[in-house]
Amino acid sequence: MARSLPLIPSDFKNRPEFQSGRREENEGVTMVRSILIAEDEELSRNTLAEAFERSGYRVETAPDGITALERACRPHVHLGIFDYQMPGLDGLEVLRRVMERREDLPVLIMTSAAENRIRRRALELGARAFFPKPIDLRRLRKTVVSLIGEELSLALYDDGFSSISIRTGSSEITIQSRSLPDPFPGGSKEE
Repeated sequence: MARSLPLIPSDFKNRPEFQSGRREENEGVTMVRSILIAEDEELSRNTLAEAFERSGYRVETAPDGITALERACRPHVHLGIFDYQMPGLDGLEVLRRVMERREDLPVLIMTSAAENRIRRRALELGARAFFPKPIDLRRLRKTVVSLIGEELSLALYDDGFSSISIRTGSSEITIQSRSLPDPFPGGSKEE
């Protein structure tokens, strides 16, 4: 019996986080990183979405806080960018509620309100960064890449080899492993 690579779940092709944004690449799977942009101003929302889509990310958008909360809790979302002032729920309330359910989700807050108390509260609630408007797209993209990278590739080959590659900016990390037969097929060595 072959032992599976612990970094890659054996049922990875059936898991939702590998379904969304999935591109077949040889015998492996490339997982495109997914970003949720919550912004009530349509022009700003579309501009940010287009910029990240051109960079290769899968983008979902939300026009208000309630929609943002629902979408941010989906397992295939890798990062959230929330505006502070939105109808329904403001960005800090969305952040607070998301952190209760998905504290591992990196969230960035953006706002045109230049109040230090908002920045301080956002960071206390778990925001990874705070961006005043107008947004510096170069700085925002650099922050996104540093938090979630650009893509994650998994490859399982028929010869027992497996690899995982993480690409961030101009760097790529690849880990390779080979599944080995169980040396004690009838049970453990102690038996």
